[in-house]
Amino acid sequence: TGRFVGAWRDRDGSVVLNRSAPGVNSGLPHEEVVTPLGLRLPFHRPLAAGYDPRERSWYRQAIASPDVVWTEPFLFNEGRLGITAALAWREPGTGEVRGVFTADYFLEDISAFLAALTMGRTGRTYVLAPSGVLIAGPSLRVGDPTDPLLEAAVGALPRPLSELPPD
Repeated sequence: TGRFVGAWRDRDGSVVLNRSAPGVNSGLPHEEVVTPLGLRLPFHRPLAAGYDPRERSWYRQAIASPDVVWTEPFLFNEGRLGITAALAWREPGTGEVRGVFTADYFLEDISAFLAALTMGRTGRTYVLAPSGVLIAGPSLRVGDPTDPLLEAAVGALPRPLSELPPD
């Protein structure tokens, strides 16, 4: 139906419930803070109307696969770059798609986490998409020039990243 229900944590730790439906209020998402006692308080921020998850690449990828799929970096409805892990929920027996579950990650949050890791004295950790696109790193952002050591490491792989098993 295009209905969407999601929850996310604000920077202060508050849980925000996000709901939308293409036929309700022009698809404009409605958000509320859900308190630990279950109260719902209004939450306002600028979001674009017309949201229909069925039109998103993560949705189409998920319904085309029996497994979890990961997206390349893209611009979320909030205007921030991120990646999504998505899995289609199918009706037992028929396999009919009933919905798609997702976990979304902002690239700046992944990079901040990686920057806080200690990898020996000089080690660094990066996250790359199977295509080789840099998703996150301790001091780099998507679109920034890559680290020469990272380029050398990827070049030394026995096969292209897209051909390596995910584990």
